[in-house]
Amino acid sequence: MTILLVGDIGGTKTTLQLVQTHAATDDQTILQFSTPYEQTYPSQDYPDLTPIVQRFLAEAANARGIESSVAR
Repeated sequence: MTILLVGDIGGTKTTLQLVQTHAATDDQTILQFSTPYEQTYPSQDYPDLTPIVQRFLAEAANARGIESSVAR
């Protein structure tokens, strides 16, 4: 299992997702995906991508009941 941070970053809004991959069979080339957390932010409310990602990771950790460690 791998968790990826993916996003659609635009001038109007930024959507970030945590995407979890799962091997569908014993053949590791076949994957299934799930999205355990997703959030959209108004891009104009932030000076750049860094504070959006920091907020997203903190909110995702809180929603999933885990501790977040975000490098600053």
